Amino acid sequence: MCDDSELEEFSKPVPLHSWPGGFGRPRSKISLAKMRRKVDLNAYRCSPPVSEYAFTDDGQSNASKARSEAYGVFPLASLFNHSCAPNMSKVLLGKWVFLRAAREIPPGEELTQFYCDIRMPVEMRQKELSDLFGFSCNCPRCRFELLLDTESEEFQPWKRLYSCAVPLLQQRFSSELEGLIADAERCARRALAERFIEVTETNDKEHEEIHESWALWPLVPAFQQLAARLRLDGRFEESLALWRRSERLVKSVVPLSNIHLRVHSEMLLTSEADADLRENLSLVASAFGPGIEVWQKLVGFRMPRLSKKVMDTSPKPDLCPIHYEWEETEQNWLLVAWSAAFQHAQDIFLDASADVLLFNAPNAVETKVSCSKVHAASMETKFSRRRRSLTVRIPK
Repeated sequence: MCDDSELEEFSKPVPLHSWPGGFGRPRSKISLAKMRRKVDLNAYRCSPPVSEYAFTDDGQSNASKARSEAYGVFPLASLFNHSCAPNMSKVLLGKWVFLRAAREIPPGEELTQFYCDIRMPVEMRQKELSDLFGFSCNCPRCRFELLLDTESEEFQPWKRLYSCAVPLLQQRFSSELEGLIADAERCARRALAERFIEVTETNDKEHEEIHESWALWPLVPAFQQLAARLRLDGRFEESLALWRRSERLVKSVVPLSNIHLRVHSEMLLTSEADADLRENLSLVASAFGPGIEVWQKLVGFRMPRLSKKVMDTSPKPDLCPIHYEWEETEQNWLLVAWSAAFQHAQDIFLDASADVLLFNAPNAVETKVSCSKVHAASMETKFSRRRRSLTVRIPK
């Protein structure tokens, strides 16, 4: 892992699954100072950020202290460099970090993640990366924003709303909110028009769309604010158009992130369209893992009608049978039950009556086993995840 010292050159590529493969192994003991530096440069914040964008279990605003104290070092994940418009999504779950391709990545393009809050203005991002990690970001988005001439007074409406919502005192009516956001957008487009020739090598449509998205992306919180206000006012078509626009902008910077999923979910909440529902299910599966349960926990709980539609139309899983056999020892009867549905010990349901043992588990067929003189208090169980089996020991 990086510790600010110069690394020897690679003689040949090292496959990720066999890293470090003899490369970079310390030839002597590592000092405590160097180990601390490795942690400083490579550690992840292991708790999700508490913000208007993030999905959290409790939404407590006082979690910042706990958040700053929760760090973890993931050696393989730390190999990926930073970009302010990364092509990988990052999900931290317990002791694991999951990095996934967040968009289609052409062959030869470097895989990147983000090290800092990339909602911040470019000057703040550059300072934080320099202070914490010792480098200055030179990603395409940073180069683009540094070339935009936004320091003059005429561009202040755009800078004031950079990744910020409109203050409550300035948005008493929808029309006032629309006016403030329109002024900020005009500033962004003016800056883009004046410097566009300098920030792109070719005047092709793809570059133009990317740069427009990067220029307007900082206004997403204000767009969300206005979209929610329009929805409350019953102006659903205008609200939906703003949610769709926000989703496209977020996708250009942080695809498959908490921010992307939240904006897309608000869009779905407004439209309730089947096409948006299918896309939302795909987003959740790509970023956080497949399964209706995952979608229900992150999104579906807010949308009872859509959740019911998903549950009604989802294919029902085939139920797995539960097999069992008896074994006898000198002092005990052993009942061994096994099933492909036995994923975790806590998911297995075992009930005992005077003459019957009842087994069940999610996606399993309930199975009754005749057994005379069963005393539940004297039974002992042992679960084997490798064998997907539960052994019940019954004293004679």
